[in-house]
Amino acid sequence: MMSCWVTICVLAVLCGPAAPRALAHQGHAPTPDPEAVPALVGKLGSCEFDQRQAAEAVLRELGSAAFELLQEEYRATTDFEVRLRIQEIVKAVFFQEELFGRVGFLGVATRIVDSAEDERVPRGHSGVRIGAVVEDTAAARAGLWRDDLIVAVDGQPLPTHLSETDCSHRIQQAGPGADITLGLYRQGQSLAVKVVLGQRPLRYYFDQPDTTLVDMLAATADRFVRWWPERFGTDSGPGLSTPGRPGPQAPTPKPASRRDSTVR
Repeated sequence: MMSCWVTICVLAVLCGPAAPRALAHQGHAPTPDPEAVPALVGKLGSCEFDQRQAAEAVLRELGSAAFELLQEEYRATTDFEVRLRIQEIVKAVFFQEELFGRVGFLGVATRIVDSAEDERVPRGHSGVRIGAVVEDTAAARAGLWRDDLIVAVDGQPLPTHLSETDCSHRIQQAGPGADITLGLYRQGQSLAVKVVLGQRPLRYYFDQPDTTLVDMLAATADRFVRWWPERFGTDSGPGLSTPGRPGPQAPTPKPASRRDSTVR
């Protein structure tokens, strides 16, 4: 019997690895003004701390939609401090959108079961029993219940020998807005429930008993190192080491906590 509580990332296993995607603009970000961005960049070199901070905050809020304009300003300026601040803004937005803005979230705690434990699971396959549903998540909005037994995703039975690690890595490749149909059993009835994944709340990135977040940070940092020179050039880019000046490192995650560690 497999008694370890695991994440619902099993839902992504059947979907397969997602194709590489360009950095997505966040839906809430305002459209950048071609005239306002240069003015904001100019304030990054201001002697007034408050002006610099205010300009940086607005540029971060614009998200990746402003990258093209920031690229032009980065290449045009010779002010080292301005270039450095543009680098930091771009790096912060990249990590926010690539890492925290792209991870799909269902909002349930689950446990993998097999046919020996639950006869409703097809022989040679796995089932996922829901142990808890988090309020105000995709699972709650779809009407999933505690003790629902998921046996299929998009019409395909769940594969056997599922592991928590495999599930965790696969769910990272699913994003907010992913549309899936769960085949499940509930109180003797067979149901098909459509679910639209949400965005993973930030609190669930840090309450993990494993190295999932560290692995995600490392993978995102690796993508950034390759992405930066393609967009902004190869000279002293963030994440790139130059003689006498090591490149910055990915943000350091908080220590893992055992609370809510099964919800992902």
